[in-house]
Amino acid sequence: DYELIKTVTLTPELNAKVEAKDLKYTKDNNTNYNSVSLEITPKLSVAYKPISKFTVSANAELPITLDNSRVDTTDNKKKFEFRNVQIKPSVNVKYEW
Repeated sequence: DYELIKTVTLTPELNAKVEAKDLKYTKDNNTNYNSVSLEITPKLSVAYKPISKFTVSANAELPITLDNSRVDTTDNKKKFEFRNVQIKPSVNVKYEW
């Protein structure tokens, strides 16, 4: 027995992750070893249920990473900058009987 439903659900998300490592500082040569990275991940999920026992869902994540791992050669200090971006899609189909 199937019922016509036509339900669409959109779910936006935003996640952020900060990681700090190598937390050191030396006064003798004024060297800063701090490494910080920031990952911001927007995500959008869509679920469509055309009938009562059938669901199609999809989501896409777009992790954006920023960090200060590169040392600028002009002043020998780390600069916070864009590192990379990825696209992570996913599609699922669910049928119940």
